Amino acid sequence: MPEGRIVHSTSDTYGNILVVDYPRYRVLSFDSIYEQSGFYLEKTYALVHEYTRIMMLVLGFMEPRHTTLLGLGGGSLLRSLHHYLSHCDFHVVELRPKVYEIAKEYFDIPDDERVWVSIEDAELQMKSSKDASTDIIFADMYDAYHMSPMQGQKQFVQECWRTLSKSGWLVIIIACLIQTLHFLNA
Repeated sequence: MPEGRIVHSTSDTYGNILVVDYPRYRVLSFDSIYEQSGFYLEKTYALVHEYTRIMMLVLGFMEPRHTTLLGLGGGSLLRSLHHYLSHCDFHVVELRPKVYEIAKEYFDIPDDERVWVSIEDAELQMKSSKDASTDIIFADMYDAYHMSPMQGQKQFVQECWRTLSKSGWLVIIIACLIQTLHFLNA
């Protein structure tokens, strides 16, 4: 990673986890060419990556009281949502305990009564979630090189639909959305 300085490196059963500092921002990487999450040092709630800014467009259609985030990474989406939605509660589901620990230590994720973090598999969490229990589900689950294939599976989308409130929204990262739309039009 040119220009960056590795400030933390560890691994778990899923692979490597790196925290890299650049002059203006900090990055979480799973030891690949891809950045999992970015964090502006001078404006912590601002979103570094375009795809997360696009995910936030859903807020133009509703004001959620409860939001579920599947995948934490460095917590960019959580930080921004927490900053802008002062009357919203957040349930974060992260598979990797070390990712959560790093997000707390290096990425300044919110830690208050409005944020509840579950360390578990998102598929199992969605199956055990109550009907109509959340207003928005942000599905942003990646490994070092690609999105979780689960995000494009019909059963997963059906579980999300069941869990969403009547006017709820499922927001899946753009790559998955394009694949899903292509599948539906095939």
